[in-house]
Amino acid sequence: MNFGSAGNIIVLLALATQACHSTLQDNPAFVFDGKTAMLSLANYEKSDETGQAFSQLIILDKNSTVTIEIVEIPPGVSFFITQIHTHLYNVTLSYDETIIARRYTSGSNIGLVINVNEQNAPKIYVQNDNRANVEALLAVVAYPDNAPVPGGCNMEFDTEIAPYHKLTVTDSTVKVDIQPGASPKSKGIPVPCEANAVQHEMYRLFLPEQDFTSSTYFSSIVDVLTVQGIRANSRKIPSSATGSKMRRVYSAYPGTGSVYAALAITGNNTAAYVPAFTYACSPSNWMDTCQVLNSPFSKVLCAVILFLGFFTTFLGHRYFKTEMFLLGFLSGALLSYITVAIVGNYGPSGNIGISVFLGCILGLTWLGFWWLYAIPVFAILLATTTLGFFWSSIAYFSSPAGVGYLENDTNFWLIFILLIFFVPLALSVVPDSANIICCAILGSYSVVISIDHYVGSNLKYIIINIVRRATSPGFNVAVIHPPYQSKDICLTVFWIILAVAGIIFQLRLNRGRPPFPPGMSVPGTRNLPQSERTPLLVESRMPISASRSDDHIFESPKWYNRFFPCFKLY
Repeated sequence: MNFGSAGNIIVLLALATQACHSTLQDNPAFVFDGKTAMLSLANYEKSDETGQAFSQLIILDKNSTVTIEIVEIPPGVSFFITQIHTHLYNVTLSYDETIIARRYTSGSNIGLVINVNEQNAPKIYVQNDNRANVEALLAVVAYPDNAPVPGGCNMEFDTEIAPYHKLTVTDSTVKVDIQPGASPKSKGIPVPCEANAVQHEMYRLFLPEQDFTSSTYFSSIVDVLTVQGIRANSRKIPSSATGSKMRRVYSAYPGTGSVYAALAITGNNTAAYVPAFTYACSPSNWMDTCQVLNSPFSKVLCAVILFLGFFTTFLGHRYFKTEMFLLGFLSGALLSYITVAIVGNYGPSGNIGISVFLGCILGLTWLGFWWLYAIPVFAILLATTTLGFFWSSIAYFSSPAGVGYLENDTNFWLIFILLIFFVPLALSVVPDSANIICCAILGSYSVVISIDHYVGSNLKYIIINIVRRATSPGFNVAVIHPPYQSKDICLTVFWIILAVAGIIFQLRLNRGRPPFPPGMSVPGTRNLPQSERTPLLVESRMPISASRSDDHIFESPKWYNRFFPCFKLY
């Protein structure tokens, strides 16, 4: 074996163990001298009719063209797909040494179909036009004559036969398209695409969250090169009930790599498309593109939410007027963000800034309403309705794909609203504890999403996905299925523990106290002494517990009144 440089030998030896962890066959008959890569199919097994992959990692020199030769093709092979996968760079794969229209494709996950004929060593060319050496995975997947041809009935993509995916990534979605496969030849005669009986299945595989390493990337690609690998390592995604069968739309999870695979099926014969990959962001600039909150203002807001989350979890009901402001702020900011995102175009930072401002106004308005009227049923209704919105968002976060009833916006929002109001009805059986339960659950989630931002998990998308559904056109057909990995599991357990601890702590803290503080609608009663002869009618709004040892309504500490005169304790 002749290698052109010591660098190639070092890279190949360092990455050789990667193929050992795969169930695919690593081809030892491989020669690469920097300009020509020769790959042998001598180990092809005729008994395997679902395709066999031969893969090898190589280094493409900068501004170079590499010739790929496939040799020792056994008689049982009808066609094979030559693939090139790179991590951060685009390259070009072509049938010809010079670029000719409709005979090449460019990208980071590309492949071309080569039909076997009398030609002894079919050649294909890969060009690296980048100003840097590029690490690439060369793979050849061979198929017998009874296998369908992936992308063989192409009508839209650049090449005559298109066995690859096309990805369109936006801020909220990842659109994955393939072209229909062609049926295998019948007695040596091609079957017209009009009489095509090929079925298609599409799959997705998540990488570990915030893992941008090339070794993990190449390992995941190797896992889904063949039919067996796709079915064993990835999750089947049903087609949309209302959209194209050749397209899947996914909710984007920036920072979590995902591999997309597809199968063409005719009867018992199956062939795999070239897998595609995206992080839904740029890993070379992940600090700005792979995080939801990337502006300084957003990061400060995240830190403030962490503090307020702990405060609400353990002291929300005790500091009732503060809670009224926070609930009004939360509801107002969320509704304002959705409205601003629909009617305006201010960018992420602008939308957040406007939403925070309007949320403060609505928070003060709700606080003033309580201060003037002190109607407990309204206070409970806002808290439980906010929790209901959160519960509905969780239900959407875990909803299945391909349900046509939920893809219809009218049906979806009707069900969403019904789930919102289910929570107030359920908590009406414990009216004295309902507000405490809401504070603990919502406050603990605020803590969790703040930690989520720093550790890179995906629980924040419980809320983000519902905002996308309301503001992003076409999101109704998006597959939500989130990556739920070790970080998400740990944060979920922490969230449950924190919420339960908050409920228990607040119930003990408020034992023996009135369920709600007084407002300003009964003048002169706030500091009125209480005794056995105090008229009941005066304090009808605020019953005093018999277990209290003092004779006065609980007053805020002086230090708290000095710094927060509008948000007093009861």
